[in-house]
Amino acid sequence: MPQPDINLKKEKVSEAHRRVFGISPDSFATAPGRVNLIGEHIDYSGGMVLPLSIDRHALVAVSMNNEPGEIQIRAADLDESRIFNLERYIASPPPPGDWAHYVMGPVALIAERFHMTPGMEHGLSFTLSCTVPPGAGLSSSAAIEVATAKAMLQRLGYTLSDLETAKVCQRAEHQFAGVPCGLMDQAAVAMAPTGKLLGFDCDSDTGILLEPIAGYSIIVFDSGVRHALGESGYAARRKAAEESAGLLGAPLRTLADNAGMPDMSSLSSAQSDAALHAISEMRRVKSAIEALETNDPQKLGVLLNESHDSMRDGLKISCPEVDALVLAAQSVDGVLGAR
Repeated sequence: MPQPDINLKKEKVSEAHRRVFGISPDSFATAPGRVNLIGEHIDYSGGMVLPLSIDRHALVAVSMNNEPGEIQIRAADLDESRIFNLERYIASPPPPGDWAHYVMGPVALIAERFHMTPGMEHGLSFTLSCTVPPGAGLSSSAAIEVATAKAMLQRLGYTLSDLETAKVCQRAEHQFAGVPCGLMDQAAVAMAPTGKLLGFDCDSDTGILLEPIAGYSIIVFDSGVRHALGESGYAARRKAAEESAGLLGAPLRTLADNAGMPDMSSLSSAQSDAALHAISEMRRVKSAIEALETNDPQKLGVLLNESHDSMRDGLKISCPEVDALVLAAQSVDGVLGAR
């Protein structure tokens, strides 16, 4: 399904904003969703990841309001509105799981960064709409966070780099949404133009933009299975990876740069699974970047297949629906790889 024309989308969001708040928005910002081509569950271990920005976006409109410190939010797709006092939100936020954190978290941290609290003299009204499917592994939450941050910065005349914006949004997810995510999602959404791959080093927080291999398409299938990071076992897997690095005596990134595999006899099953996946996946990402740079589609396809096997059998983060899609894709003549 083609992405709706962005100008038409702006008109619809503007109309919704005027209907709810009685004023036209002053600023707009968009941010894309992302699909991770390869490099799963290694960002928090300092590995390099390879996400691709897709043609689905979050769009956020913003205007001033006359209520000091009041943040008004309209989620057009949900037909739902929320109102928060910024200082009270910072002092006592709702429990994790509330969708409003993906707007309020970045707003709160930007306000603090630019010394707008306490005593914010005005309020802000936001209307958001998102064509990134929620819970589909395409970072709809990061897209909303980054679009919100960029809209607020633009409206208030403040400037942050794309990397700084990504870090603010990551911190918002940690502090308010309660999800201990790595930086990959926010970095990809903030730093990569639509259709570009971002080779992002999660140890040095640096990235390189790469082109997909010419003559081939990257197709994203929706399995229909939904998840939320806060409810998906993400925190447990991250904890197992961090514990394994401590017991092995070196960062998993360092171990991935060495030949062979370390002795994992001292690790629990969960720790061993996390370490084996992380080390092998980090190596696959480096090889995938080389495949892109040398225009080697066959090599890239093999790496994608190996990555899925590791996630399914090692980390056990796949599911029957996704396994069936991958198997079906791999059986099609001309498909190089799937995960």
